[in-house]
Order: sequence, then structure tokens, then C-alpha cells
Amino acid sequence: SVEMEAEKKKINYITFNQIFSCFAIAHNKGYDIWTQPNTKKIVSRDVEGGVSLIEQLFGSNVVGFVPSSTPNKFVLWDEIKAQPIFELSAAETITSVKIRRDKIIILLINRLYVYSFKEVLKEKEEHLENNIKGIVAFNYDSSKHTILATPTRFKGEFKIQFLNPNPKTKPSPITIKAHDSDLHILQSNLTGSLIASVSSHSKYIRIWSTTPLPSSFPLPNPAQPYLKHQFQRTGTLGSVYRDPCEISCVNFSDDDKYLACWSGHGTIHVYPLKVGIEDKEKENEGWWGWISKNANWNEWKWGLGTYSVGEKEGIVCFSRTGGEKDKEKEGDGERYLYVLTKSGVWSKVRLNEENGEMECVSTVVVVENK
Repeated sequence: SVEMEAEKKKINYITFNQIFSCFAIAHNKGYDIWTQPNTKKIVSRDVEGGVSLIEQLFGSNVVGFVPSSTPNKFVLWDEIKAQPIFELSAAETITSVKIRRDKIIILLINRLYVYSFKEVLKEKEEHLENNIKGIVAFNYDSSKHTILATPTRFKGEFKIQFLNPNPKTKPSPITIKAHDSDLHILQSNLTGSLIASVSSHSKYIRIWSTTPLPSSFPLPNPAQPYLKHQFQRTGTLGSVYRDPCEISCVNFSDDDKYLACWSGHGTIHVYPLKVGIEDKEKENEGWWGWISKNANWNEWKWGLGTYSVGEKEGIVCFSRTGGEKDKEKEGDGERYLYVLTKSGVWSKVRLNEENGEMECVSTVVVVENK
């Protein structure tokens, strides 16, 4: 019926919080926040006109969101008091929002703003070149340094800026020509020591160090002194070269041991982030044998494993390994992936670190549209 159709939620945006302990869903009715891995809904907020972007501040009661009805407005909201902490209005549509305990990052299509969190004072403003996708990398653990990476006006290129409070210790900005085609994703690890980049063709996933690599490091490409790893989606030669697919998400594990990505063919890939040649004994198996004999092996990495989701778009992250007060540990010594599809289905997937096999251990429908 028409009334039943009106009650359905149309998902606009999905995201994990900074420590992967919760996920938020922005939809045409407002937003919901769930904990993971126990998948308990802790917030369900109605917002007139819906919400287009959302970001939770770690596991706290503070939420930042952009209303769909006023896409140029950012609202920082207190869930306990059920009232706004403050609101910021921009000149055009907000394309991305990142919040941390000391900073707020707001991206417009052609503008970048950095605000202090407590005083809400503008610390930085600069021009961007048609950043419609809101591409940005910003690290959430500020114990070492704070990095901010955004595309430049040149195709496939991005700039890393260091937002260190002391100008005397702040490194100079770094500009990296990462891909031949337009950038599609930039993603930082927690500490800001690594950045993953994906192009619009999604042929390669490249991992960049934000500091110069030591001379002893086996560079995948000597012409790129910041390039630490280079991955390709596994599959047949035809699927990799002739049938590129869009990657919707990449995330580092909190210990930087693995990288996960969600490909448009409905599969999740996990790659090991280690120096050296992994699984070289596989070089005689199938088309990987051709690659190892006809290309510089250091430019390639064998994926640890793949998991079929069956949906083209979603987000994926790793369970926490512990070590900080606000990191969550599963407690059973296993490593898991948390998977959330754009249609609203959450899954917990066990990763076997020895052989790369992945097994779904639980699934929850968090947005029911049937």
C-alpha cells in the first residue's frame, strides 16, 4: 500500500565511527546508530526531511550530521540533551564531514574548512577543485601527528598536509601523483602514517607512507618514494584488466596488519600489509605465474582472501585488537570483519589469518524495507 511504502527507510549514507565500535545510518527519516558486534540500536532520531551525512564522535553521545533539507548546514548534536551543540552554515552543499575531539573537518565541492572542536573557531580554509565526492583522508588518533589529505586540481594527484600545533615541528606538505585517472577514495589509517588511494578505474589500491620510506625498504616503484604497497583485485586477467569495478570502501585494521576493500562485484578482499614477497610459491599457479615472470613482483601482492557479499556497495572494517581504552576487543583471540551493506544488512565475518578463509557467523537486518 501507499502507507506501507511511506514507512520504508531509504538509506542515504552509512559509516562506522572512528574506533569501529558503532555504525550510523543516515536515511530519509533521520538517522540510527547501532553498536557492534552486539548490534544493539542505541539511537533512533527523526529529522524532518532526513539526513544526508552523519558522523558519530567515537562512542560518545555527540553526533554530527547534515540535514537533507538544508545540505549546506552542519549540526553538532547532543543525544543526551536532545539538542544541538552548535550549527554551521556553508555557502554550498557539504560533501563530507569528519569530527575528532579537537577538530571538525567540513568539505564543500570547492572549499575545505578546519574548525577547532571546543571553541568552534576556523583554523584553516582553502580552495578545492570540484571535489564532488567529498574525498578526504583524516586520521583519528592524534598521538603522533594529524594529517589531512585532499585531491589537487590535477588528475590522480593528492596533497598531504600536517596539522601539527607546533609550526616548528610541522613537516612541509607532500604532493603525490597517485594514479593516472581521477581519485575515487582516500583513506587514512588511525595514526596517519599510511594513506590508501583508489582511482575512478579502481584498478589499483595503493598504500602511501606519509613520511619518506627508509633506503632499505624494497620500493614497489623507485620513482615513488612514498609508495609502500600496491594491490590489485584478484580474479582472472579479464576481470582485472577489462572489467574494472568501483570500490566503495577501504579500511585498515587498527594494527595496520591488513587492508580490506569492498569491490563493485559484490566481494570483499583482504590484503596483508607486510614488506616482502608473500605467497611467492603461488607464482606457478594460473595467471599469477604469468605476472610473476613478466612484471616486477614487488609491484604486486597476493590477497589474503575474498568474501562474497552479493551487493555492489557497502562498508567494511576490522574488529579491534585492543591496546587503547576506547578500543573494543572481541575477547576470543579471533579477528573479524564487520560488514554493512547499503541495503541495511550487517554481518560479522570470521577471518582465518592462516589461510584467508572467511565465514559469516551472524547476520542482522538493521533496516527492514520488505
